[in-house]
Amino acid sequence: MPFNLAFQDDAQIRAWRTVKRFPKNTSFMFDVVVRLHQLGLAVASDWIDRVDSCALTNLYFEALQSAMLIQLEEPWSEQLPGGIQGQEAAVMFKVWAAGLPIYACAALRHLRSRHRVLVPREYHGPLFGRVQTILDGDGGYHAWPRGRNLEPVLATLFYALEACTWDDPWRIWCVDAMRKILDLLKLKTVKEFKKTLNFMPMTELHQEMMDIVWAELTHESVPRISSMLQVFG
Repeated sequence: MPFNLAFQDDAQIRAWRTVKRFPKNTSFMFDVVVRLHQLGLAVASDWIDRVDSCALTNLYFEALQSAMLIQLEEPWSEQLPGGIQGQEAAVMFKVWAAGLPIYACAALRHLRSRHRVLVPREYHGPLFGRVQTILDGDGGYHAWPRGRNLEPVLATLFYALEACTWDDPWRIWCVDAMRKILDLLKLKTVKEFKKTLNFMPMTELHQEMMDIVWAELTHESVPRISSMLQVFG
């Protein structure tokens, strides 16, 4: 079936929670975010067998198109204040936008894994590189956003870490960057980590990966090849 009212209401409630984590006066956010939440819900166990396949396909391409357009148009550029605050918010938006295609592709991969289809990971090297270039740009770590503006950056790096293979050299940089963000946000427990991530669009399988990623970030364990292959493909 197409998306019913309960599905749409759930996605919109989640989308408003996400939008509230971003700077004010960024109304362009809602349309993008609600599609991402719809996509995440559509591949969840509660909905996966109840959503029309054509509607899901259309939603995937709409979400991917929105993710690409927002990178090209940068609608936040006319909304942000000047000075350091505006510069930090711009970095946040650029990183967040760069990670959206990673999320959309992950949702499709997670859908297939729910159907027990082994899906090789897509090559996201250029997207990973874009995120790294933005965060390693002028000023590097010292020019990163602060406070709540770091939450979308953390979510983007989480998408990327989940999407890259366990032996990808880029993973080392990503883990290091995420550890710095944990310190800046003062996230001391896995519960706080999950709460922060869940303000952002997440698939069901993303949520299942949070404990594993937290253990890696806090040196509690090194990802085992068997577990990474099972979840990552």
